[in-house]
Amino acid sequence: MNERGMTLVEVVVALCLFALLATGLMGLFLSGRVATAASSNKQEALCLARALMEAVKASPVEWEGEVQGAGPDYVVLEDKASDQDDAYKGFYLAIIEGAGQGQVRKIQSYDGSSHTAYVAPPWDTAPDTSSRYLIFRLERELPDTSKVAVTAEPSSQQGLEKVTVTVRYRTLWGVREVQLSGERRKGI
Repeated sequence: MNERGMTLVEVVVALCLFALLATGLMGLFLSGRVATAASSNKQEALCLARALMEAVKASPVEWEGEVQGAGPDYVVLEDKASDQDDAYKGFYLAIIEGAGQGQVRKIQSYDGSSHTAYVAPPWDTAPDTSSRYLIFRLERELPDTSKVAVTAEPSSQQGLEKVTVTVRYRTLWGVREVQLSGERRKGI
């Protein structure tokens, strides 16, 4: 009888070859997952930037003005702002020019008699009377206002201003950002 099977050496060699192949495939799989996650984060940041730009462009000119005073967690709006308490509660306030430029905060409460909007989290750099603000409404909650910036600068066209929205997101290679620019009618 001539029965031949695999020897122990042949089995070990076959297992080693399989292990090498599996290790290579696993590395390829993990690299693909990292690239997919990075692409997903960028896509999410881009969608958020688009939503912010639309909200900023849709904001009425009555919701922007010059800061009349500020503190670590509040800002005093112009007299043209609403006299109704909590009129802007849940809205977002962006400092688009001057001290504290780019910061976006959620309005927690609003005192209509003093035109004071209380924001959270506190300002990194408090705005002052050189600052301009813009209030806008966003349908979805901002996950982290420190990762978002809204700025404005004069446009080449009369009566318009260039608005830039920046959203930062994390990848394995560090923090990246998506930036969108557009023009809107300037209120003041």
